[in-house]
Amino acid sequence: MNKSMNRRDFFKSSLALSLLSLSGLKEVDAQSSNNALERFKSLSPEQQRVLQERWEKLKSMDPEQRKKLMKNYKRFKSLPAEQRNRIKRGLKRWKSLSPERRNNIRQRFQRWRSMSPERRQVIRQRFQRWRTLTPAQRARIRRRIRQRRGE
Repeated sequence: MNKSMNRRDFFKSSLALSLLSLSGLKEVDAQSSNNALERFKSLSPEQQRVLQERWEKLKSMDPEQRKKLMKNYKRFKSLPAEQRNRIKRGLKRWKSLSPERRNNIRQRFQRWRSMSPERRQVIRQRFQRWRTLTPAQRARIRRRIRQRRGE
């Protein structure tokens, strides 16, 4: 460790270097290291903490998981800005949902995936028909369903 660098700076520099190297750079020179360290230092303490937690999580992944993550990251970065922004907005909406709502959505998705292709096609067709109904027609159908359920 460099004598002019304290333990915390050494950790930050190592973290920054590691993140740079994981981001696909083959060689990380001293200038890149300094830039990464400066960028890391410019983050708020909360942002630094989050980044450190993410780094620990990344380090704990098995190499195959890490490789898949990096492949997805590179694919994401190659998307047009508008598409990346749309994905970010969707992720933000997902994170804003309650854990119960997210769990419900996951369960529905698993049910959907377990259906036969024929059954999924029937549901898609019904949904398309539903979308063509007027609001009044939809309301009538909802009332009938509630009556059958006894609500």
